[in-house]
Amino acid sequence: MRWHIVRKDLAQLWIFAAIAAFAEFANAGLWFALGPFQQPQELVVAAQVFPFVVWIAILFLTVAAVHQDPIPGASQDWLVRPIRRMDLLQAKLLFLLITVHGPMLLADIMHAIANGFPIRASFEAAILHGAAIFVVVELPLLALATITTSVMQVMLTLLGAWLIVFAAVLTGTAIRVGTPPPFALSGMQWMTPAFWMLLIALAAFVIIPLQYFRRETSRARRIVGAAVILAPTLSFSSWGMVFSFQEALSPHPADAANVALVLSPAAKPATPISSDNTVRLPVTISGLPPESLLLIDRAYIHLLGLDGTGLYRGRTTLKLSSHHDFVHAEEGGEVHTIQQIEFPAKIYELVRTRPVRAEIEFSLTLFQTEDTETMNPLNGDKRMAAFGWCKARVDDDGDEIQLGCIKPGAAPSCFGLELENPESGGRNPETLVCDPDYAPYALPFYPDAVSQFGGAVRFADKHGFANFPVDASQLPQATLMVQWYRPGAHFTRDAAAEIQPADWVLH
Repeated sequence: MRWHIVRKDLAQLWIFAAIAAFAEFANAGLWFALGPFQQPQELVVAAQVFPFVVWIAILFLTVAAVHQDPIPGASQDWLVRPIRRMDLLQAKLLFLLITVHGPMLLADIMHAIANGFPIRASFEAAILHGAAIFVVVELPLLALATITTSVMQVMLTLLGAWLIVFAAVLTGTAIRVGTPPPFALSGMQWMTPAFWMLLIALAAFVIIPLQYFRRETSRARRIVGAAVILAPTLSFSSWGMVFSFQEALSPHPADAANVALVLSPAAKPATPISSDNTVRLPVTISGLPPESLLLIDRAYIHLLGLDGTGLYRGRTTLKLSSHHDFVHAEEGGEVHTIQQIEFPAKIYELVRTRPVRAEIEFSLTLFQTEDTETMNPLNGDKRMAAFGWCKARVDDDGDEIQLGCIKPGAAPSCFGLELENPESGGRNPETLVCDPDYAPYALPFYPDAVSQFGGAVRFADKHGFANFPVDASQLPQATLMVQWYRPGAHFTRDAAAEIQPADWVLH
């Protein structure tokens, strides 16, 4: 009976199925045409939008398949005949497997193989991409379709859920006096979609059997409402609680065992900064492993008078941004950096006139080198285990080396580019391409099973203000180094010192 239902749905929905399959192959074809450097530029916008076209096509196909035999109501054909509930559920899953995941799997594999990757790596990336789409896109749609009777009801439910979550997040932002959720714009942002995926999966695994085997639509709708209400709760958590959870997930916590931070106000930096109500405080970091990166995820400062009276407590940086400052320990050991601190106006005036005790709690992430590859910076073309297929070239302005890579699966979230001349020993400053992601496991989701990424490293200044150890004349002898950094340890450290007004670097 299940195959009879599948054939019936195919006969009714073959146009939707064909459109979804076409969108999946077109998406893969567009990204294949762009190549490692994502050119021509005229196709980039279309390629960036097309994954959303695929998801919309999947939405309509999934909902239409379930609504061919709707669950709510008492006069459905499948109830009158009757048809076994298990057969009906299996038929819908088989239909989606054939019409959505079959073409998607084939398109993903063809995209990877066309770029020269082996069948096994292509197949593994395609399976992971399909699993991510199933959990994030199809499961919630399948569950919503079982409690509705039209696409419009599904769209209104999705819109209502989004508005409720958005309103809750805005409420939390207002409670925090305009600041976003504590882990926003940090490597722990993965927790929000992961939490939503967990909620979606749990709700769907309850709703779908509940509807197909017991048809308790009212209860199923209450479960949807409960999931929507729970969705924004993570945004109300504290930084300390969330970072503690991330710390417990550290793959190599022992790497940071010897890392220590000391406030060192005597080591004043050469130039002040220009932001109002902002100071800088030198920090000495020791015990860093060679070829490592240290990121200060957050820092909270507590100012006290010398008699112990509390004066101020808050984040060192009031306005969060997606810009991340890393401390690079190429040789390991001890390095010096600067902690920027933004004070409210009253506190800023206070620290200019009286000595205080500063206590800072640092939340830190230590990145270790996962892999290092080298290639020719002039028209380089190389396949590398960690980065996939990469090409290098001089950019159109003639002052940078561009790197473009294609890789089955998820792209590395943090890597560095460096130009080196082995003959002279000269090295240009490393360029970090980092959008930290501390997720324990990264799934390929956008744009498909194949990731495309890249960066650039400078070798010249067209304005003539800077000179580089490796300039244009040395490029034929130079080597482009590509280093993949992976977070290994998340940890906290406390540092304290008595600060005199002259110790701050003031505006």
